[in-house]
Amino acid sequence: MRRYDAMTYAEIHARAARGEGLPPFASLPDRLCWEWLRTLKANYERGELDEKGLRRLKQEARLAHADYTEGFERYMAVCREYSDHCRENGQAVRAILAGLEAAEPDWRALFLLAADCLGRTLHDETTARLLRGRTMDN
Repeated sequence: MRRYDAMTYAEIHARAARGEGLPPFASLPDRLCWEWLRTLKANYERGELDEKGLRRLKQEARLAHADYTEGFERYMAVCREYSDHCRENGQAVRAILAGLEAAEPDWRALFLLAADCLGRTLHDETTARLLRGRTMDN
């Protein structure tokens, strides 16, 4: 499932063949594939590549684009998770600061919010869960 405006190899190939550029926010794998195809086209037009070599290298470009796109999607998923954690931590910090301003702060709740922040920051849900379990017992 892609969550960015990725292009297919066929779309990139068509743009490269027509001499068109890429959209301004094309992904890195799409840009690399486009550059590779433009270079192949230039080499073929200069006579440095025959049709068999061109087909073989285009196939390599297609396979590389698929591999790099898959890796890029994994990278983007990590970035989204990190961004979500930052947003959640920001909300928790605001809640902690607001809780500290209360006439009688709920220290246990504030501690749990802080533990959740640390758990998200350190990618350690186990410690946060253990702390949550210990504070519920007391």
